[in-house]
Amino acid sequence: MESKQKLVPRAYRSAKTFIKQSTVRSIQRFGPFTAEEIATLRPIAERYFTWLPKFLLGIVRVQKSQLETKVRVTFILRFFSLRLLVLEHQNTAQAGSIGTELISIVDGLLKGPVSGGSLEFRVIQSESVILAIVRDFVPRLPWTVYRFTQAKIHVWVMQKFGKALLEEKNNDKNLVNSLPLNHPPLM
Repeated sequence: MESKQKLVPRAYRSAKTFIKQSTVRSIQRFGPFTAEEIATLRPIAERYFTWLPKFLLGIVRVQKSQLETKVRVTFILRFFSLRLLVLEHQNTAQAGSIGTELISIVDGLLKGPVSGGSLEFRVIQSESVILAIVRDFVPRLPWTVYRFTQAKIHVWVMQKFGKALLEEKNNDKNLVNSLPLNHPPLM
């Protein structure tokens, strides 16, 4: 029966089987943005890593270190120096496709002992939106506890990040619209 279960797409598996696996999938949608706005917001992962500690008032610190071809990003709970999550991604110059920034979850207190999963920022040009996708993440917390704590916090943080991107977009428009007509171009 185990082999049959693997052949059935995840969407059609029973709830009991799905809960046993305790694998996280989350998709948050930000936008709409014009192509020019998306270009100025990139790389989105870097913006997220800069924005998060400010938003959380320094409670979580983001530490970046350069590995050979990758960047390692560690989220640290400031007062206890606990490594909450450790992520790795390709340098922006060496990143894969133009519309996707894929970041692997490799370690940390919040990550379970199994597969690490990933965080992905994807630009969907045809819909003028940015997606933040967490997939195949197995949390360390028991599933029931995770659903009512870490999952809720993740969705809240991502919603705030989306709003921050939209505010930045609107602030840029307001800045350009408030300049005198003879002002030199911004760059």
